[in-house]
Amino acid sequence: KQQVNALSKLATPFALCVGGFLIPPTSVRTRYLSVTMGLAFSLITKKMIVYGMAKMAFAVVQWDAVPFLLAAVWIRCDDRLTREGADFVLGVLCFWYTWRMLRWINLTIDQICDRLDIHCFTIKKRKQL
Repeated sequence: KQQVNALSKLATPFALCVGGFLIPPTSVRTRYLSVTMGLAFSLITKKMIVYGMAKMAFAVVQWDAVPFLLAAVWIRCDDRLTREGADFVLGVLCFWYTWRMLRWINLTIDQICDRLDIHCFTIKKRKQL
């Protein structure tokens, strides 16, 4: 049972891998695909690590992967989409995943600092006795 539970946590990263192979190499520039997939994997991995360290439940399906998977299916199935159009879609996803990651990191740091009553990157003045 624990092995199945552990393997189920890899469903989203596996889906991202499949999504990467759905896109034909001639449809996009490899750099756009690589950066977009890297940002998506980075976001998912950071969440897995933080949730694991906090001993919190990690959802099997991470909704952050859905935009990339939808874009991969769109690029694969729509013959009217040009290479420049596919590059544009992946470029927009790059900005989306960058914003999403920075926002998630900001919220996570704020919650950790509030919980531990610390200031991130600053030293609190000592309370006078």
